[in-house]
Amino acid sequence: MQDAAVPVRAERLRKSFARHGEGSLAAVDDVDIVVAPGEFLTLLGPSGCGKTTTLRMIAGFEEPDHGRVLIGDEDVTELPIYRRNIGFVFQSYALFPHLRVFDNIAYSLRVKRLARAEVGRRVDDALQMVGLGGYGSRYPNQLSGGEQQRVAVARAVVMQPRVLLFDEPLSNLDAKLRVQMRLELRRLQQELRTTTIYVTHDQEEAMAISDRIVVMERGRVVQAGTAEEIYYDPSCDFVARFIGRINAIAGVVADASADAVEVEALGVRLRARADRSRPIGTPVTVLARPESVVIAGASGSGIRGVIKERIFLGEKIEYLVDAGGLTVQAAVYKPMGMKPFDVGEPVTLDFDDKQLRVVDAAVAAE
Repeated sequence: MQDAAVPVRAERLRKSFARHGEGSLAAVDDVDIVVAPGEFLTLLGPSGCGKTTTLRMIAGFEEPDHGRVLIGDEDVTELPIYRRNIGFVFQSYALFPHLRVFDNIAYSLRVKRLARAEVGRRVDDALQMVGLGGYGSRYPNQLSGGEQQRVAVARAVVMQPRVLLFDEPLSNLDAKLRVQMRLELRRLQQELRTTTIYVTHDQEEAMAISDRIVVMERGRVVQAGTAEEIYYDPSCDFVARFIGRINAIAGVVADASADAVEVEALGVRLRARADRSRPIGTPVTVLARPESVVIAGASGSGIRGVIKERIFLGEKIEYLVDAGGLTVQAAVYKPMGMKPFDVGEPVTLDFDDKQLRVVDAAVAAE
């Protein structure tokens, strides 16, 4: 494999596509991304947000309308794919059905006219690395979906690329196999220490495997950071709603300090973190994760509500609470030994102030 990992930079990338009779659509709009050497970075967002187009421009499958791509210190924007020294794993696996596993993996090495002994050594090493030692003589149709995906990964790493790129590689697998494969991909990347860019729309998958996550919406980067930073400190309402679940509670600023704000909402005052000061009376939205909601009996203090629904999930119980017409999601972890609240039971809600965050009401409504 490569002696040293390299950084990747995408600078002010833009890409538009023509729409029949409707002008053009900006798929990627002024995107800047920096990937540190050896980092596992994930591009995350809903369908149509521009993440796959961004990846394809980094790979060389798409030519940017503006901007450039650098791998290490080399500007590769004008280079064809085969000269960028990247490994690309497709969503569809893209294996040759008429070739055995060994020959699928060896194909690109033979195109480079490597010696037969070197080809054999590299392919055997790659198969061992992905847990498929002894599978070289099989055909793709003799493999499970997870095994085919491992072959696709082995084909990418056998070339000893400077960068590994993954385009939603687990989306065709069932839920249990996706969990297993994402752990294996993370293990492999840590073993290789190859700079890796991964595309997915699955929030849990992104949080489980990434060093950092870049969240995209409508062709733009809206936040970049670790899973913890994005989950606990979302930059906007879109990120808060897309990463996990969120309660959005409308209110107005009642008091403010340098780093916190008190908000009148649902008949009580909520104290939350704020990124800046806002004048008293400003309409805002308080964002609260379900696990920050504390449920107590009807005699407690706080926001009054009624249990609409109770969902038992083993390690936690999820409640939907009607609080003055607003449905609040609450999660109670480790419920063993606790008497659960019944549907229709009156309760009161309080919040963990440290986990609340305030955004502008206009931003939350978008």
